[in-house]
Amino acid sequence: MALINDIKIEIQRWFYRSRRRRFKKTDDRLMLEAIEKAEDHTRKNGNRLWVIKIQPGDYRIFTKSQVKGFFRTARPILSDVNYYQTNEYIIHITKKPL
Repeated sequence: MALINDIKIEIQRWFYRSRRRRFKKTDDRLMLEAIEKAEDHTRKNGNRLWVIKIQPGDYRIFTKSQVKGFFRTARPILSDVNYYQTNEYIIHITKKPL
């Protein structure tokens, strides 16, 4: 009986690892798409944009005022985040075109 349980656990671990790999690839792809979209908008409009990670697989593009408001209201614990430095929440900051 212990052998069957061990095999069952190994199969469950294999399924978990394969799903995590797939989710990691999807998350990376979505992050790259959000960064490229922010860069395109910056080139067109000439303003600086921030790419924020809300959850894994959920990346949003904000302006400076939206970022400040987001961190004040949605995450009061993180209200003292440095907006000009990337961290675990701020994934990318576009450069203002000349």
